[in-house]
Formats: sequence, structure tokens, C-alpha cells
Amino acid sequence: MPTWFSAIRARFSSCIALVLLIQGAPALADEAWPNRPVRFVVGVQPGGTNDAIARSIAKALSERIGQPALVENRPGASGNIGAEYVMRSAPDGYTFYVPTSSIAIRPALYKEMSFSFTKDFKAVALLAKVPNIISVNPAVPVSNLKELIEYSKKNPGLVTYGSGSAGSSGHITAESIKLATGADWRHVPYKGIAGALNDVMAGHIKAVVDNLPSSLPLVRNGSLKPIAVTSATRSPLLPQVPTVAESGLPGFEMVAWFGLIAPRDMPQPIVDRVNAAVADALGNKDLRTQFAREGADSSPMNPDEFHNYIVSETAKWGDIVRKANVTLN
Repeated sequence: MPTWFSAIRARFSSCIALVLLIQGAPALADEAWPNRPVRFVVGVQPGGTNDAIARSIAKALSERIGQPALVENRPGASGNIGAEYVMRSAPDGYTFYVPTSSIAIRPALYKEMSFSFTKDFKAVALLAKVPNIISVNPAVPVSNLKELIEYSKKNPGLVTYGSGSAGSSGHITAESIKLATGADWRHVPYKGIAGALNDVMAGHIKAVVDNLPSSLPLVRNGSLKPIAVTSATRSPLLPQVPTVAESGLPGFEMVAWFGLIAPRDMPQPIVDRVNAAVADALGNKDLRTQFAREGADSSPMNPDEFHNYIVSETAKWGDIVRKANVTLN
């Protein structure tokens, strides 16, 4: 065999080996995952339902993956700052985003978003669903949703309501009710739900639309007067509080949800492992009991199911944004 041919064959074999090594690298990385702490990025300030659920799941997953799962708050732009940070992170299984249902709202609000939640991210797992609750300062002279709507019509510009941010599920839920009833409610967005809760208790605003878990203690101690919950059925935690559907809007149901998503190119084996760890955590009696105490319902989905759910929710919430002509101004 000519010397030149042997040299070419040796070089070709080396190239093939290198290609196989590169192709096998993700698999090897998957097998080694995780070998350092995993970060869960939350796009809001500490203290709300999103943050609380993220921390509960992080603790449960730490026990299941053998590495610390750390929650990192990156608030701003209704969660878009945290989301974009995760989207641009290495898809190596160490950075996840913990979204709320507001990711299904933002595409209709932000006309020039630099990313797409359904195209630039990979759905990992649904964590929980919670109803929103409409509450008022105890001094507001209403006791139910119909009275609050009529009170606002008789007193134009008087009824202000707060939410955790512009474009939050609380914001769009209220705008949906306004669209259906003609209620005269004026939105006051906050940078986190804590500010809205403080101001409604102080009487600076009349009402607040919030995830049930963060408002629940204030309702129970009398600091807030509950008006209605937005789920299809009454919450077992507040059985005396009617649903919006019972209050004059039959069929009304709008709930907030929380999940895990990852950079688009994260290896599927890692996504599947995290999804399985989440399902196992949500099947744990202690975590289920904790969520139930806070009004959250755990409804595990596989990654494909969760992706399809995000797509359907984006169509649903986006339709409300457009019909109600909601803007960020």
C-alpha cells in the first residue's frame, strides 16, 4: 500500500473519531448532569406566589438530583429580564426559568419582544395552578363582585385596583371582567405584589387582584375583604367566597399557573430527568399538602403536554388582551 494512501487513511480515521467524540459529548454531559448547583431564575421580586412555589420546588428537587437548586430573583419588565437572561444562558441543564401564566400574556402586550416563549424555550414541567382572588379594603362599601362593579359605575374613576405588575394574570383577569361588565376600574401596576397588598390595606387603592396564596393570610386575618375567586369552583380554603362565575359571569375561569422552562437547545435527556423529578416531588404527600394549604393545585404534565398548554394559553390570554385593548401605558 502506498505511503501516501496510508497517511490519508490515518488522517480520515482520526477525523471520523473526532466527529464521533463530538457527537457523543452531549450524551456524556447528560450522564454527568448534575455535577454543580442548578439555578431557578424567577422574574419577580421575592415574596409573591411565583417566588414561594419556586423555592418549594427547588428544595424538593435538590433532594432528588443530589445538587443544590438555588432560586435567583431577576425582576423587571414584567419578567422579561429574567426570561431573556435564561434564554441566553448555556443550555447545559444548570439554568431554568420559573414562569407564571404571564408568559402567555406578554406576546400580545410587547409588540417587539426579542424572543418567543414557544420557540426560544423548551417546556420542562408544569408546577402548579392557583386561582386569583379579588379583594378590597374592608372600608369599601361592597360585599360581592356585583356590588363592586355597580359601585365603580356610580363613582367613575374611584375604584383603583392593584396587581403585581402590568401584564400579570391579576391585571388581565380584571380587564377581562371589565370587558364583560363595563366596570369602571383603573389599574395600578406594582413592581411585585407586596406593594399592592400594602397599599390596599392602607387604603391608597380600593382593590387588588392577586394569586390566592399570597392574599390568603390577609383575608383570614381580616386585613382584606374577599369578593370573588376566579377558578371554576370555590376554593376549599375559602368556601364562603363565591366564584366570578357565580357572581354574574357564567363559565368564567381564569387561573394563574407556574412552571419550568429552559433554553431551547437543552438536551432532552436532562429535560426528561427534571420533568420526572418534578412529577416525583409533586407526588410527595408533604408537598401536595403544603400546596393545598396555600390554595395551589399540582397538575403534572410531560414536556410535550406542557408545551401545548403554553401554546393554548397564549391564544386564550392574547385574545383577551386584544379585545380589551390592554396596553402597558
